[in-house]
Amino acid sequence: TLFLDSQMRPAAPGVPGEIFVGGDGLAVGYLNRPAMTAEKFVPSPFSDGDRLYRTGDIGRWTSEGHIEFIGRNDHQVKIRGFR
Repeated sequence: TLFLDSQMRPAAPGVPGEIFVGGDGLAVGYLNRPAMTAEKFVPSPFSDGDRLYRTGDIGRWTSEGHIEFIGRNDHQVKIRGFR
């Protein structure tokens, strides 16, 4: 889990950033939605060939090392875990 600023740089602890996720289990993309795939699955600025998923969530690391969810960067609403 990474918190990145608008320039795709790591946000300092305590500073809000967009939440990105990546790794071996990351999906290839959205089925039959190439534009959305290109928007949400972006190249990692840290490793050639790797990708990250833009969650649209805003959060930060707390001083205790926990993730704090702050909100969304769009108007999407989550109800009972579904968007």
